[in-house]
Amino acid sequence: MQLLAVSLSLLLAAAPDLVEQLLRFPVVPPPAPEKQAEVERPSAPPVNDPWADATIPKLISEARKAHEEPRGWIIGGDALEALARRDWAQAEAIARRFATSPQPRLRTLAKALLYAHATGEEQQKLHEELKAVATQPAQPGRSRDQAIEALMARDWPGRDEWLVTLMHDPTLGLLEDGDIVYEPIAMVVGAAPDRLIPLMVMQLGSTDAAVHSAAVNALGDFYLDQARADALRPIIPWLSNPKWAREHGMKRLRLIQTVPRLGLTEAMVSENLFDVRR
Repeated sequence: MQLLAVSLSLLLAAAPDLVEQLLRFPVVPPPAPEKQAEVERPSAPPVNDPWADATIPKLISEARKAHEEPRGWIIGGDALEALARRDWAQAEAIARRFATSPQPRLRTLAKALLYAHATGEEQQKLHEELKAVATQPAQPGRSRDQAIEALMARDWPGRDEWLVTLMHDPTLGLLEDGDIVYEPIAMVVGAAPDRLIPLMVMQLGSTDAAVHSAAVNALGDFYLDQARADALRPIIPWLSNPKWAREHGMKRLRLIQTVPRLGLTEAMVSENLFDVRR
């Protein structure tokens, strides 16, 4: 199966007729993974959480020292997030202090944490402030990504429609902030795939190139071990037409490598997607 994926990568541009023949070899798809409940990202600890074994006093100490460094980093921000997950009562006072920080990334992080717990008028106020950050290209990429993540993690009327409006902004396809690159659209789709994959599929027909590319790349994020046929099948045309969408990272190559795992080769051949006469 790995050989098939490598062959696809090498032959795709040079010999599409050979690719079509190669795709005719039968591939047995793996059993479908069990469906798991979606988890809102702000409340979910990261993989290999460096603070998993830290005591609450240690987290408080490190969170209080949070600050921005050059090239987009927030030192101590992950400690504050870990504290918020484990002891919100302790984290809240620190977050409220940082919510007025002159450092924009730290300020947005604090507001995002407060928003996750806020109610009533405070929730609405933070909601509007985070929306303003998300939609302003002048804001740091980390801040915009954080604001979008926080807003999409809560359920509110028009949430998914708002996400689609964001996709019209080409600057949100790939946000660079110092040494770090963010993909906010793909990130929120990955956090709620069962709800948002169908929405992204609907956007593939958009006449706005920014919307189309954002949807393709969000769907293309479900590759290799995280592969999902419902996400990748609609973007198979990308294989025969590299210009079908603007690529973020190596999504198209990952699609080539992942297709055999899902047994999608038959669909590709039946649609003659590699017919050079088209």
